[in-house]
Amino acid sequence: MVKKKPVDSEEALLDEPTGLQEDEEYESTVRPPEPYDEHGKLATFSLMRIQEDERQFRWGFGKNNNIYFQVQFEIQGGEYDLRRISGLLGTTPSTFRKGTASDDFLHACGANLTPHTNRQYKDAIEATFGPFEATLDWELYCPNEPRPNNPDKTGLTVLRGYNKFPMAQDGHTRKHEVECPECGEFLTGKAIIRRFIIPRD
Repeated sequence: MVKKKPVDSEEALLDEPTGLQEDEEYESTVRPPEPYDEHGKLATFSLMRIQEDERQFRWGFGKNNNIYFQVQFEIQGGEYDLRRISGLLGTTPSTFRKGTASDDFLHACGANLTPHTNRQYKDAIEATFGPFEATLDWELYCPNEPRPNNPDKTGLTVLRGYNKFPMAQDGHTRKHEVECPECGEFLTGKAIIRRFIIPRD
């Protein structure tokens, strides 16, 4: 009896799909929006939450089973019109005030409500798009760096704040592609929402 040649699992894996879908086009990395205006003051941007597919509205449960949302925003108008920014909206109350990032987003959009259950937050965030105003900042995320409270998992913000990034050669702007101070790999900084602007009566 002739034994069948075992399947080479690594060879089989070479035929598995990965990377971009066939109908997707590659997008190169782009410089995050400058968070400061020409006067050195934090610039205010108008944004909208976008949800063209399910990947732009994801949710899960974090510490103490509080729901959180991974969402995407899009800048409206100006030099960075339609530039997209990823965001994380949590529901864990701040230690400094009575409010959460999800509450800030809802109130910045003019929604005068404060949910009190995970389902209420999910329904409210999913139904709210804006527009709203916010200030931005930069951060550098390293996927290789172990987390201090959970060394078995990797992924850590290693630089937070535009002014923490090294100066570019022009002496006025900052480099957005920099060497990670922890692992040494070159990484690309991204824009994050620093503060939601709540409309005042």
